[in-house]
Amino acid sequence: MKKNKLSKLRKREEKWFYILISPWVLGFLGITLGPMLFSLYTSFTSWNGISTPKFIGITNYITMFTQDDQFLSSLWLTFKYVLIAVPTSLVFALLLAVLLSRDVRGSGFFQALYYFPSIVAGTSIFIVWKYMFDPTTGVINYLLSLLGIDGPGWLASTEWAMPALIIMNLFFCGQQMLIFIAGIKQVPVSYYEAAEIDGAGPVVSFFKITLPMLVPLIAFNLIMNMIGSIQVFSQSFVMTGGGPAKSTYFYVYYLYDTAFRYSDFSYASAMSWVMFLIIFLLSMLVLKMSKNASE
Repeated sequence: MKKNKLSKLRKREEKWFYILISPWVLGFLGITLGPMLFSLYTSFTSWNGISTPKFIGITNYITMFTQDDQFLSSLWLTFKYVLIAVPTSLVFALLLAVLLSRDVRGSGFFQALYYFPSIVAGTSIFIVWKYMFDPTTGVINYLLSLLGIDGPGWLASTEWAMPALIIMNLFFCGQQMLIFIAGIKQVPVSYYEAAEIDGAGPVVSFFKITLPMLVPLIAFNLIMNMIGSIQVFSQSFVMTGGGPAKSTYFYVYYLYDTAFRYSDFSYASAMSWVMFLIIFLLSMLVLKMSKNASE
């Protein structure tokens, strides 16, 4: 009797399990996996989004790497942004986490303060930053003038447009900061006490205890930050329009224009799959390196 009751209960649980997950499964198949597979197919076709796709093989991919200078230019520009924005943001978030992880008065307020931009990040905040970076009326150049520094042209300058976006990116590392704080608070206090008995100072304890314990979290934040940076678009779209002189015309911006401005959806699909492959390979590389570092 007990076995029959357990069997019925298990079947009932299984039935409700499949019922409850079915909305997510249907959504994943219809909204995520379906469009992904369709974009993979269209990447091997010539398609303007209206007519019937015409199969052309790997022509889009060949054109991309052999004839499209803008593809290579935007890809290299994006890599430059990633190589600078990701490490600086990661280090800044870790520094804030170390400072704000201490149980002192006001630490919770500053944690919320630094996390707030991560919540409201979007078109509105990018417009605010655009006005802040204005070379003539912006508050940043005004503050620099108080120090006797003649501020640069920022978003109006081909040399300073990308550095401006990288500087702005530092103020959106609140989520990484909170993850680091959670990891730091999980490090046993006994480790630091033992290190202090051995004569290790705060700096040595950080590099010998804290940092090695945070390797998995560093890898996670690095991957998530890298994925977001490779897909950078809204900042340049809202603040610079890809300029000046295409100095912030990133890869996804070019992909967007290819699809919605030039109506070449097949070529844009091919570009998106190249980006997917790049993100996948870089993520695997980071995971491999973090695994070796933690061993």
